Amino acid sequence: MSEAPTPETLQFPRAGIWLATTLLVGFGGVVAFSVLDHPKASALEAFSETTAAGDTYYYEVPLEKLAVPDPVLQWEGRPWAPVNFEKFKTSDPEMLRVGTDETSGLTLYRRRTGGEERFIKTDIGEYLQVQSR
Repeated sequence: MSEAPTPETLQFPRAGIWLATTLLVGFGGVVAFSVLDHPKASALEAFSETTAAGDTYYYEVPLEKLAVPDPVLQWEGRPWAPVNFEKFKTSDPEMLRVGTDETSGLTLYRRRTGGEERFIKTDIGEYLQVQSR
């Protein structure tokens, strides 16, 4: 017949159960914290593109080009119109975002290298120079 277990022989299984319970509670705490913290992540992590790369809203050049082009956007309380309809070609990362017109959705850009000229995007890598009126 087998002998009844003594407290000394049960010591290791009790330690194993205590360790497994502690790890399970700790893992549960990490999961609970992650679930509760997830909605805050979008407020803490923000991405903003400061160049023209990725902008897919383009100004469509009219077929009938006016001698004095009409304003195409409002920015800082002033209307902005194309200087002419000659396209300026450059890479999108070279153009920095200046502002966006809430009404038309067009974005005003300037060159990374400086200069006072402002541009609107007509296609990937193509821009029209605009001026304030």
